[in-house]
Amino acid sequence: MAWFAGILWYGWKMRNQVAHGVNQWSRVLFWQNCQKFALEIAKLMDNGDENKGNDRLVSWKAPDVGWIKVNVDGSRYEANCSTAIGGVLRDCCGNWIAGFANSFGFTTIVTAEVRAIRDGLSLAQLLGYKKVEVESDSQVAVQLICQLDTENHPLDNLLRECRQLLKNNGEYTINHIFREANVVADAMAKKGHAMFGGEELFSSPPTDIVHLVEGDIAGIQYARPG
Repeated sequence: MAWFAGILWYGWKMRNQVAHGVNQWSRVLFWQNCQKFALEIAKLMDNGDENKGNDRLVSWKAPDVGWIKVNVDGSRYEANCSTAIGGVLRDCCGNWIAGFANSFGFTTIVTAEVRAIRDGLSLAQLLGYKKVEVESDSQVAVQLICQLDTENHPLDNLLRECRQLLKNNGEYTINHIFREANVVADAMAKKGHAMFGGEELFSSPPTDIVHLVEGDIAGIQYARPG
């Protein structure tokens, strides 16, 4: 509710300013103001619930200069057990480099999460990047790749492939992040459920998730329950 009110109010305010020549339209400024307004409203609406004080605010962080960040995610629809993956590559300013989405039919969510990491690394290598930061909101997938000794694990071959791709990319880091800081990759993974003809690459963000990409650039924070 706070977000909705903030968007309406600041959208109306900025429209009037632009119409009267007082200000110029800026998407980044728009999202920053929406966040500020929503947070202020949330504070006013706080009724003292003890659980609210345990919430933390998280956001996507851009990589260092000279690095790219690969955010990936896996998705599974429990209704039909179908899985899909998606991901995005972005530069130090949060600009979109490339994205991907794919459907994998029936498999486990952990398999999908590891495949998402594999495909994100493969795309980074294909595009020639040598300083790569990988983020996934699957702690299990990240731990398996970092574990090294997975000879008896059913995903061993896929895990080995991920480790080799990390080495091929030169300098790298791989980290677990909270789901709330991985919203763009999550949206791409959900798109993957509609990809039945193989992996699809995106040279620019799909129109329905542009606001999420811009929100990450603006540093929009999302509440994560404590």
